Amino acid sequence: MAIKTYNNVSSGISLTVSGTTTDTYALLASIECGGFSRKTVIVANTDAANSLTYEIRCYLYNGSTISYEEVSDTALAFGASAITDIQKSYALIEVYVKSTVAGSAATVQCDISGYK
Repeated sequence: MAIKTYNNVSSGISLTVSGTTTDTYALLASIECGGFSRKTVIVANTDAANSLTYEIRCYLYNGSTISYEEVSDTALAFGASAITDIQKSYALIEVYVKSTVAGSAATVQCDISGYK
């Protein structure tokens, strides 16, 4: 699964990552977002047949070992998407995905943006 950091733009940050799920949670996207008051995360199941499960974990500062799950163990059917608006002052947001059914990988895309 591809892991990217963020692309700086003048008034905000943005990231698009796509990948394929495995049977256990794996990091799909990670974005440093300290200083941005509003962040939006969209997770889209782009698969034609299989469902996926995702989590959004947030950290107050980079290097912290304590995460807060803004979204916990949420299933997305094939072709479905979900949007999460985050207004807390997190420094790091990570999106993890896995196959809902073992052995049934799904394709996924995640878009994250942050604005000051």
